[in-house]
Amino acid sequence: MTLVAAAAMAQVRLPSLPLPVAPLQTLPQTLGQVQSGTLDQLSALRHLEIARLVRANRRLVDTDPAGEPVVRSEILGLSPTDAALDRVRSRGFTVDREQSIGG
Repeated sequence: MTLVAAAAMAQVRLPSLPLPVAPLQTLPQTLGQVQSGTLDQLSALRHLEIARLVRANRRLVDTDPAGEPVVRSEILGLSPTDAALDRVRSRGFTVDREQSIGG
C-alpha cells in the first residue's frame, strides 16, 4: 500500500505556468559616464570647500599654485640636512618646532 501511495504521489504534477517576463530597460548612462559625473561633482564640491576654508582662515591658510590648501608661511622639512637648514635660515626662515618620529 505504501508503494502504491508513493507511486501515485510521484505522478501528481503542478500545472506549468508561464513565468512573467520583466521588460528590459535601457540605462540612460553607462557606468563610466556616471562615475565621471560623480567625480566632477565631488571635485567641484572639494574646490568650494577649499575656498570656504581659505576665506574662513585667511591668516592661517593659503593655496599653492595648484590651488591646494597649505598652511600660510610654513614649510615642512623631513630630515633636512644642516646645510639645507642654514640656507633657509639665511633667507629669513626660522625653525618653529622640531619633532622626531620613532623608527
